[in-house]
Amino acid sequence: MAIRGFTLIELLCAVALISVLASISLPSLSGLFARMQVQAEAHRLLAAVSLARASAMRRRESVTLCPVMVGEDRNEHCGGRFDQGFGVMQVNGGEWLRLYSPGDTRIRILNRGGSAPVTQAITWDAHGFGSRNITLSVCRLGSGENWALILNRAGRPRLARDWGTCSS
Repeated sequence: MAIRGFTLIELLCAVALISVLASISLPSLSGLFARMQVQAEAHRLLAAVSLARASAMRRRESVTLCPVMVGEDRNEHCGGRFDQGFGVMQVNGGEWLRLYSPGDTRIRILNRGGSAPVTQAITWDAHGFGSRNITLSVCRLGSGENWALILNRAGRPRLARDWGTCSS
């Protein structure tokens, strides 16, 4: 009766082939993860913008999207940078409608030129009109990935890939 199985040489060849294939595919996988992280953060920012605009129209009063920082009193306040967390706040009364915690520390939210972090608040009035035209570039350090959230004064947001510039 013959014993069937793999020889040691066959197993070593299979392991070598798998390791070569893995080393070829790893760089493309890391690029895929970077793209997914940037796109997910851009969509999270888009969700916050949509919530702020819809809340302003539904409540018939101004609502603000701003970067959030924790003050010395351990309460959240508008201030800081969007990549350190952001929130949607009712202007009258200062009630937070939703707070978004900081994402990955390698993600940056910059102006369209990529020269400075975005720190300004954006406010929508009761009719859904925004306070300003602005582009928020969502970038990941060490990669060329960039998604931009573009807002016009009509208040409608849109996402575009590679619209802005990211500094390294």
